[in-house]
Amino acid sequence: TGADDPAEQRAKQLAERAAEAGPNVERWLLAAELATSRGDASRFIDRAVAIAPNDPDVILAQARLVMSGPSPDEALHVLERVPDRGIQALEAAELRADLYEGLGLEETARATLERAAQRAPGAPAWLSIRAHAADTVQSRDQAMELFREALLSRHDDQGLRETVIGDAILRGEIETAMREIDVYRALSNDSVLRILRVAAWYEA
Repeated sequence: TGADDPAEQRAKQLAERAAEAGPNVERWLLAAELATSRGDASRFIDRAVAIAPNDPDVILAQARLVMSGPSPDEALHVLERVPDRGIQALEAAELRADLYEGLGLEETARATLERAAQRAPGAPAWLSIRAHAADTVQSRDQAMELFREALLSRHDDQGLRETVIGDAILRGEIETAMREIDVYRALSNDSVLRILRVAAWYEA
């Protein structure tokens, strides 16, 4: 397990020592991120809270900790404290969407992401997140439109390209599929797994 991994244990120890030697929010949050137990993570986050209780990154760390516990929905109240601006607001929206999806509220999750995405409508990472949310609620056409838009900015993202290829094959759009397969093959660096995928697509 991760808790038994010597490298992870060493990283955790070094992060904790650095935070103890020069305590600040960033170091305590890093220690929490590298913690191999929820108890340690909670302890490190509490140290960050003691320094800057209203820091958005600290609040997000608190929310993630709650989400890993027995009552993840309680993180919604924590996330209300994140300011409605900046990159942290977008991260908070993504966490809210994860929570709503976990509660079976896929449409609410999707609406949450769509509202947040208005702040950064063309950001590739957000296009992918929105696409997955749309796909979850069976808005396949909108999902694929977003996937294709994201691929324009992330040309070498093979995961996105696999999704676009698969959709083109299902729709019978052979010319589009073949064009994307050729790009995928050029970017595959002779990966055996990817070569097998290309072969399977050609057979389809």
